[in-house]
Amino acid sequence: MIGAMISALLALALTTAPPTFDRTFAWSLRGERVGSLHVHFDGKQFRYESLSVVRRGKELSTQKFGATTDANGHGRTDDGRALDGPLPSTLALWTFGDGEPRHCIDAEDERDAKRGQVCGARVGSTLRGELLGEPFSATLDGDGGPLELVLANQDSEFEAVDGPLPVPMPHDLFARAYDAGALANLNRAQYAHVASTSPECRLDLDLSRPSAPPDEPLLKRDDGRWAREAAGLRLGTTTRWATAVALAKFVDQAIGTVLTSPVGETADSVWKSRKGSCAGDAELFAALARGSGVPVRVVYGALVEVDEVSPHAWDEVQVSGTWIGVDPSRGTAPVGPEHIPFGRDGDTDPLQAGRCLLALPTMKWSVDAR
Repeated sequence: MIGAMISALLALALTTAPPTFDRTFAWSLRGERVGSLHVHFDGKQFRYESLSVVRRGKELSTQKFGATTDANGHGRTDDGRALDGPLPSTLALWTFGDGEPRHCIDAEDERDAKRGQVCGARVGSTLRGELLGEPFSATLDGDGGPLELVLANQDSEFEAVDGPLPVPMPHDLFARAYDAGALANLNRAQYAHVASTSPECRLDLDLSRPSAPPDEPLLKRDDGRWAREAAGLRLGTTTRWATAVALAKFVDQAIGTVLTSPVGETADSVWKSRKGSCAGDAELFAALARGSGVPVRVVYGALVEVDEVSPHAWDEVQVSGTWIGVDPSRGTAPVGPEHIPFGRDGDTDPLQAGRCLLALPTMKWSVDAR
């Protein structure tokens, strides 16, 4: 979405023919710099590159996205997905001239190819309107391109800078909590429909608090390291669900809690130190579950606890053909609507969870809880 926003603004500023330009923006979220954006047009090709940063402990996880198109909006993203326009095809038009009546143009989100409209009007160096449904204001340079873009609903700001930017060092997203807003008391619900229309993280989820599932025998264990570690716990269980519940209680009781989540945190490091973040606990649980013969995957999302929501990680185990949530950092099995998944191991879009975590502080929610 951020890419479509900047690309659209560049298109809005054109008058009779696309100028050549090369501009770098610093991206700030709630006043804290979390990434950068670089856009370039040489008269024939438009190039867009973004960098967003997630901090975990003292280490950084960077996410990059890039796309190249011609002046008609036809091209590809760096990961091979085709782009068919209309944006940045509107780079061929100086759509928002100074003093012209408010009007709209079509736009395409470079990240997910979703289409919408950009509407607005320009007075002097100020451009205001709605960008794919999001209100924006921009200060324009002499060439008509934005020097500053503010997305008020997302608490996001993009400011043009000279030269390359150093990698930012934002706060650890896994160590912060935010006002739950519409999600408040979701932990008391038995069922909830949760939707977010945030441009960076669109979600539409049905979440329930399932009862203990029909159980089934464990798969045959391998003879690897984690099979031996799991066997050494002497859980005495013979079915998948019973084993998952016992492992969740073990991790909750035996592993101390740390507030940060280092990028290098692994099941092995948590096992050796007996300390871990929610992400580390999830990795350790997954290793022990696989060693016990239980199919498992790690989940990244948000956890609602009364009036606060925070980034969180937990697991899902497969029992009787159904994936059921288990939270080893809380000793909870099964989990309920208070656990909102953003992404899972093995997703076709591995950056989805990271984009949602970055958007969490400003996400707008629609909730039906019962």
